[in-house]
Order: sequence, then structure tokens, then C-alpha cells
Amino acid sequence: MTDMNAACEKKVICILEEIGEIKTEMLYSSSDELHLRLKEKLKELHLADCEQGEIRDNIVNDEY
Repeated sequence: MTDMNAACEKKVICILEEIGEIKTEMLYSSSDELHLRLKEKLKELHLADCEQGEIRDNIVNDEY
């Protein structure tokens, strides 16, 4: 189960890096496309965070 947790952590880190890149681009241009990309990445981040939370809950429940 910890392999899945590590995979989720990597996924979250990748999404955060992509969000950082989009925000950097937004410093130079504030196009609607960038805002949409940022919104999509924030949704992905939320889903990945929920998935990671479920994995953590399962690990804790399996231990007790």
C-alpha cells in the first residue's frame, strides 16, 4: 500500500510543478487559456489529494 502512497505523492508534486509553471507564464501573459489550464490543474490537485487521503486512511485502518 505504501507504493501507492508514494505514487500519489509524486503525482501531487508533478501537478504542483505544473501549477508553478502556469503561474510563471501568467506573470507575462494573462490569457484565458492560462486561466483555464490553471483551473484544470487545481481540479487535478484536489482529486489527487483526495486519492492520497483515501490511501492514508486505508493504511491506518489496516494497521489497527
